[in-house]
Amino acid sequence: MIHWLTPHAERAPNYLPWGGSYLGAAFFRHEVLANLPDVLDFGRFSYDVFLAENDRVVALVNFGLMGSDAMVKISEHWTVSNGKATSIRVAYFEPQALLDKLGIARGLKH
Repeated sequence: MIHWLTPHAERAPNYLPWGGSYLGAAFFRHEVLANLPDVLDFGRFSYDVFLAENDRVVALVNFGLMGSDAMVKISEHWTVSNGKATSIRVAYFEPQALLDKLGIARGLKH
């Protein structure tokens, strides 16, 4: 599952975590970042890979899910310009526990 955020108007499939229509940065700040502590257990965070070169950053990270023993692996691919993130592409590996936590099932939001 891949989710792509940019400063421009975007659309990600509803079955993706935080999918739907939005205007990049404001959506990410208010809808994604604001809700992450309720969903992801930062106390069970680890990373497999973190690479940065020029304007590209790639991180392969693992997060626990709040209120469960489940883990989710996330691959984040950032583009940075003038010290600010301008886009992010996120891929979720084995995301079913995350989708369940967010109340997303069979491609439909509840």
